[in-house]
Amino acid sequence: ICKTLAHPVRLRILNALQIGEKSVIELSSELEVSHGTLSRHLNYMRPWGVVVARRDGQSIYYRIENPKI
Repeated sequence: ICKTLAHPVRLRILNALQIGEKSVIELSSELEVSHGTLSRHLNYMRPWGVVVARRDGQSIYYRIENPKI
């Protein structure tokens, strides 16, 4: 998990998700990161149980899976 959190973009993602669930579009805009870069980092974090995704129509929403993180 430490390696997962070692990247600055991933730390910024976690920081943005501290207040609750956000869509990829919201995160991309807030963090000023391209959708591709954001998706790559989120997909890296999911198997480690750091974030969890939920699809609503065409949008994907992410939240922190473990509140202890």
